[in-house]
Amino acid sequence: MTEEVNVGMGAPAPKKGMSKGCLVALIVAGVLIVLVVASFFVCMSKKDDIMKFGVATLLTSSKQIVVESNVEGIDTVYYNAVIDNFNKRLYADTIGIESMAEVFSNIQVTVQDKKMDIKEIESILEALIAKYPDIVSDIPNMKVFDSTQVDSMY
Repeated sequence: MTEEVNVGMGAPAPKKGMSKGCLVALIVAGVLIVLVVASFFVCMSKKDDIMKFGVATLLTSSKQIVVESNVEGIDTVYYNAVIDNFNKRLYADTIGIESMAEVFSNIQVTVQDKKMDIKEIESILEALIAKYPDIVSDIPNMKVFDSTQVDSMY
């Protein structure tokens, strides 16, 4: 028994190939796969720059946290100068991601709670100075004062 296809007037033609919705879904899936693969390769080739950016961003945010924490005995001007010198040196240096992992984890843990005490601040400074000992010598001679005593000066 054979079936006859009535392709006459008003009768729909038999379907050929995929539906338009399926074709669009395949194209979108293909584009997404290409974007994911391209993103992976870009991240792998720029991982050192991404780590530098992350460390610099954390350190910059730590400057504000130190000011807000108002820790007695910490000179915020000195802290900010060390952070700025470290960031300049970090971007100028061609270091690998492995050498920054310890500094990054130390900073990340201390900055995470948005409140810093003197031990956390000193541990950040020690880690930064241990990485680049000459960043402290780049700080010009200035009158060092405790930032918590600024209000009493006026």
